[in-house]
Amino acid sequence: MVSRRGQLILTAAILIGLTIVASAVLLNQVHASADVQAQQDRQSLEETERIIEQLNDQLSDLFFEAGTSEDEPAPYLQDEDSFSETASSFNDQYTNLSTLQSSGMVSVNFSTSESHEGIVVIGNQTTAFTRDGTNPSPWNVIEDATGIPYVFLEIEGGGNQGDDMTVTESADDTELEVKYEGGDEFDIRKNDDPICEGLEGPFEIEIINGVGAIQDDGTVCEFRFGDVATAEELEFDPSQAGDEIVGNYTVVGDEGDTSDFSPEPSEGRYLIDDVITNPHFQVTYHDPQITYQTNVMAYGGEP
Repeated sequence: MVSRRGQLILTAAILIGLTIVASAVLLNQVHASADVQAQQDRQSLEETERIIEQLNDQLSDLFFEAGTSEDEPAPYLQDEDSFSETASSFNDQYTNLSTLQSSGMVSVNFSTSESHEGIVVIGNQTTAFTRDGTNPSPWNVIEDATGIPYVFLEIEGGGNQGDDMTVTESADDTELEVKYEGGDEFDIRKNDDPICEGLEGPFEIEIINGVGAIQDDGTVCEFRFGDVATAEELEFDPSQAGDEIVGNYTVVGDEGDTSDFSPEPSEGRYLIDDVITNPHFQVTYHDPQITYQTNVMAYGGEP
């Protein structure tokens, strides 16, 4: 009797031990499965962020190439239907490429109703950066805007050593100064701090959503131009009449107005209004682990 009872106790102990071991194995599998799933989700999110970042750069390039003519180097759209076809073709090609390269799929849709509209002012004749070609007082190139996503200046030459002209955005009064040092040499300052020195004219200054680049034949300087993406006004301030800094310019304003330009070219400058200045895209990314939807502006900023 005692022997049989002992056997039952031993059998029960073995069963309990096996149950504990099985439970431990099962819990380990559950934890391992959760860890694997979390890692897969993290990798999917990282891959999604990388793809969206690359896509944003490509959409900016697409917009600039589709909305720019050789004589007017500015990103804007007048023919919305044509760009819709271009964006649709891009979506088809990108979808096919993404499907071939990974298990994910991307779709891109251009949204006219959510895109930003505005004006473009162009001074395409080499002249002083003055209101009327002679008056050296400060003046607003664009005013009453909700943002100024694009500024392009081509500096052709200077007059007297020490001449300067400044560009100021109204959001936080960031000031960019172009100073002529004589010969073919220029220095650039931002709020009195040097950011690019010894430039040889001619050279270009391009500011896209507040991120600027200055370039001559051998020098590239990058800088941040305040909060121009939300600026209401952009001001030019030439130093003096007569022998001053000369060049040409293109400025794009979301919304915005100007009293100094008309649709008809006058003295090498003119206005283009009712154009799309920053296209809006709806982007969806699918892969086996994640579905991600976002809104992308070709030139950044808030949708």
